[in-house]
Amino acid sequence: MAKPKKQSASAINSVADFNRGVIGDININISSRPPVVVKEKYADGTIGRDAKRRNYVAYLLSQYYEFKKADVSFGVPEDEHARVMAGLYKVVNNTIRKNFGAYPNALPVDAFGDLVEFMQKRIDGTRLGRKQKKAGHQNYKSFEEHAALSAPDTP
Repeated sequence: MAKPKKQSASAINSVADFNRGVIGDININISSRPPVVVKEKYADGTIGRDAKRRNYVAYLLSQYYEFKKADVSFGVPEDEHARVMAGLYKVVNNTIRKNFGAYPNALPVDAFGDLVEFMQKRIDGTRLGRKQKKAGHQNYKSFEEHAALSAPDTP
């Protein structure tokens, strides 16, 4: 009977799967995954690309939802609040798209002032917004106030 050959320390041994091997005392892992390509979500010159503007629009939208939530509590049965609020997110974004031609973050930076004015009017037009404005309370921060509170842009 033939004696099996002894493998040298530098021989390549397959371990568990074809992407791993051992050469002597060195473990080698070979990854067969393609490199991750990071796609930029928004084009240059859009609100979504400018962090401070994007965050301010998100802030105004959240303010509007909070004010509208107070409106919904007037006259809508409590068991329907969630359904009404869920539909509101879609309605607001579609209204912006209809009036401006794109969703908020995809709009050009030039449309930022008009979008802000549109959102501020929507906030001021809610029941809570009218009530607070009448009482002399501020319904939202200005862009400058909000930008001063947020973290500085990172390159």
